[in-house]
Amino acid sequence: MGDRRYLGHKDPEGIGANYSVTAAGYKLPTNYMAFRGSNQIESLAGGKSSAQETIDQLTGSWTHES
Repeated sequence: MGDRRYLGHKDPEGIGANYSVTAAGYKLPTNYMAFRGSNQIESLAGGKSSAQETIDQLTGSWTHES
């Protein structure tokens, strides 16, 4: 991402993490979608000064609550 100067759940071509790891030969749970843009396996965060603040930011967001 740094080399390509982007930050996102998909790369500039629209490829998400699920597709990339399955294309590399890793197996994901069968209930995960493996389409080009699918992403159930990673999260992005930035701007916090500690790991705990980052976890709190991710788990406190409405998109990551259980």
